[in-house]
Amino acid sequence: MHADRSPVAGASLDAAGKHQRTRRRAIFPRLDLGREFPFAVETMTAILSKELRGRSITVNAVAPGPTATDLFLNGKAPELIDRLANMNPMERLGTPEDIASVVAFLVGPDGGWINGQVLRANGSMV
Repeated sequence: MHADRSPVAGASLDAAGKHQRTRRRAIFPRLDLGREFPFAVETMTAILSKELRGRSITVNAVAPGPTATDLFLNGKAPELIDRLANMNPMERLGTPEDIASVVAFLVGPDGGWINGQVLRANGSMV
């Protein structure tokens, strides 16, 4: 969604659905990839899974939650990381190995019947 089309210009919704003021991105001031990109991936997953029918090709996506990688952790305060880790019942951030296990399952023989799905590998974070 473009920032101009949000209910409050220059605002976004937080996890609780409340508006919070944000600074527009300097490089892409009218593009909010945080909301648009996941929706596009989920839509394309559903479409491609149907378009590729009859070819023994499955199309799925993995939607990881907060994952303890350098990219994710860099620049975040320890308090924020702790708060994010405690937002799910597992009380920890995901690891790259957690996400890799989900992908390995999907591409392995046990994942052959799963198609057109988005697996949320997020420790039950909602």
